[in-house]
Amino acid sequence: AGCFQRYLDGTINDADQSDKKSLLKKRNKDRKKRQRGCKKNRCRATGTRKCSPRGRSDYKCKCRRGFAGRYCEKAPTCRKKKSRSYLEENGCRSRKLITQKLCKGDCHDGTCCKPKKMKKKRIVMICQDDGTRYIKSVNIVKKCSCAKEPTCKNVRKY
Repeated sequence: AGCFQRYLDGTINDADQSDKKSLLKKRNKDRKKRQRGCKKNRCRATGTRKCSPRGRSDYKCKCRRGFAGRYCEKAPTCRKKKSRSYLEENGCRSRKLITQKLCKGDCHDGTCCKPKKMKKKRIVMICQDDGTRYIKSVNIVKKCSCAKEPTCKNVRKY
C-alpha cells in the first residue's frame, strides 16, 4: 500500500519527502553556526591540522606535530645535520669516511626531534693493531621528524 500511495500519477505524493528537506535545511543551518568561529580564522595552513570553533566568533587552531602558537605559526626546526668522519670502535676504524646524519632542532610542542626513517649500511672496519678486517652494520638516518612521544626519553645520537 505504501508504494502505491507514494507514486500516484508519476509524482511523489508523500509527506516524508517534505520532512526530509526541512531536516536537511536544519542540519546545514546548524553546521554553518558551528563554522562561524572558523570562517575568518588566522590559522596558518602549513601548521594547522584543524580549526575548532569556540562560540560564534572565537576559534582554536589545532596544530600539527611540532608546530605551536596561537595560529600554529611556530614551525619546528627539526632537521638532519650531516657530518663526515671515520667510525672508530675498539682500536679499529672504518676504511672510508662515513657520512653520518644527526637529528637536531626544536619541536615547539614538547616532542623530540628523532629519526623517522633509517637505513642499515654495512661498513668495513680495519683494526690498526693487527690489520684484521670485519664488517659492522650501522644505522644511517634518512629522515628526521618530531616524535609522537610527548617527552624525550632515551635520546640517542645516531
